[in-house]
Parts: sequence; structure tokens; C-alpha cells
Amino acid sequence: MEEAIELSCRYLLEEITVFSALSDQGWKVELYPGPELRVLVDIAKGEYSRIPQGLKERVNVELRIAGGRTD
Repeated sequence: MEEAIELSCRYLLEEITVFSALSDQGWKVELYPGPELRVLVDIAKGEYSRIPQGLKERVNVELRIAGGRTD
């Protein structure tokens, strides 16, 4: 369990770092196939201080497939 938590934390940090770096390089809008990471939603709401500017400026568009096949 401890290793799973450690790996999850590393994954989250890596994801946040990539999103911040992309925004810093001018890629401000992202299309993401699924829901945004909750921590990134909280950052966008301004719930944390001392956040890199890139994370404050990014825009995420969640992609969802509505409906489905009926046959």
C-alpha cells in the first residue's frame, strides 16, 4: 500500500509538471480525454497560493462521449 501511494504521488507530480511546462511554452489550452485532475481544478479555482504562473493560465477542456450505441 505504501508503494502504491508513493507511485500515485509521483504520477500526480509528473502530470502537474507537464501541464505547467506546456503552459509556460505557450500551450495554454488542452483537450483532455476525461475529467480533469481534481487538484488542477482546485488550482484553477485559486484555492492554492504560490502556484506557478503557467498553471494559473491554463485552460482545460474535458472531452466526454455522450450517449452511446443503441443496437
